[in-house]
Amino acid sequence: MKEIYRTDNLSLENLGVMIININLETLISATSIFELDYEKTAYILYYDDFLMTYSDTITVDDAALMIQETPEHYKIISLNSETLFNVFGKIPGYEWNIIISVSYNSITEALSITQILWIFILISCIVIAMLLSTTLVKNLVRHLSLLVTKMRQFGNNSYAPENFEPIYKQREDEIGLLHNTFDSMVAEIDSLIEKDYKNELLNKEAQIKAMESQMDPHFLYNTLDSLNWTAKSLGASTISEVTIALANLLRVTLSSDTTHFTLQQEITTLNYYFTIQKMRYQKRLDYQINIPEDLWIYEIPKLTLQPLVENSIRYGFESIIDICHITINSRSEGQNIYIEVKNNGSSFEEDMLEKLLSNEIVPNGFGVGISNIHKRLQLTYGIEYGLTLLNQNNPLTGEEYAVVQIKIPKTIT
Repeated sequence: MKEIYRTDNLSLENLGVMIININLETLISATSIFELDYEKTAYILYYDDFLMTYSDTITVDDAALMIQETPEHYKIISLNSETLFNVFGKIPGYEWNIIISVSYNSITEALSITQILWIFILISCIVIAMLLSTTLVKNLVRHLSLLVTKMRQFGNNSYAPENFEPIYKQREDEIGLLHNTFDSMVAEIDSLIEKDYKNELLNKEAQIKAMESQMDPHFLYNTLDSLNWTAKSLGASTISEVTIALANLLRVTLSSDTTHFTLQQEITTLNYYFTIQKMRYQKRLDYQINIPEDLWIYEIPKLTLQPLVENSIRYGFESIIDICHITINSRSEGQNIYIEVKNNGSSFEEDMLEKLLSNEIVPNGFGVGISNIHKRLQLTYGIEYGLTLLNQNNPLTGEEYAVVQIKIPKTIT
């Protein structure tokens, strides 16, 4: 309370008394954070031994006992068969003391709930971590198991990259690096095996098939040379010519050098072969070689055309008694060369090459040569190259022709 005086002209006339009433209980309750968090909160406000105010939930005797029992910090006390947690404090700027009392059971209940909540959160985190780690490990092991499966199949010679998911080609992590490196290694090993080992076997097989003999080449050369000079001495020019052609053909076929063989050398070999066959079939055999000279410089595997011409002659004369026409044509398209060996008197069964390669048709002489040459070309240049077997009809005569088409790249020695 305060008296109010008039200040005009310093008259100090008494105007009245101003009284301000404050509800201490409401004030303390509103400013107490415990009131919001716990039930059954009580307070005591006192100055020295003068009890200023206290909550209506306690009595005067209870307040006096709490002031006596509570030190200048905090203490747990028992009052009226109830356990209380008392906190002592001072109001800054005044000498007023305050004691806040909270039911200890409500604190323990709150702590218990908090403890249970934290235990639940901890267990949930552990379970989630285990699930995530298990999923991660399973995912990692799955990729590694797939890599082991690839290795086992490769060891059993049954590995096929197309049987596995191509997802690893887009992956740039360690798993993708492992799978892509393994696939590249397998492709490189297969390429080396195909080109260095199988190709060599096929080359040897082609030479053996062409000659069907293991006689000493020097013995053959010397024998044919003796026949040549004997024929010349007797004036038999045809025999001499055929003997020279046979000697040159044997020299090419028995030579162990299979590299840097050009179309020009292959044509020369064909001319030797045709010279020998012309002596046998005379006018019944007619042939033409139409390969431009500008293509002669390009490489071709040795003994590619000669076995095909041999097949054309053999099967051409089986079906006809007239002239067997054999034509060898070529054309250039971009970076590739196409050569066709065409003969009349025979035709190919539908999908003949595929059936030979899959062993659906058992090779009978010529089949070994065709499938062998096709494999050699693919091993040398790639799967997009090789042979194509087809039949053509002459629009004028209606006669059917068997055509073997060869596709090779332009490669210069």
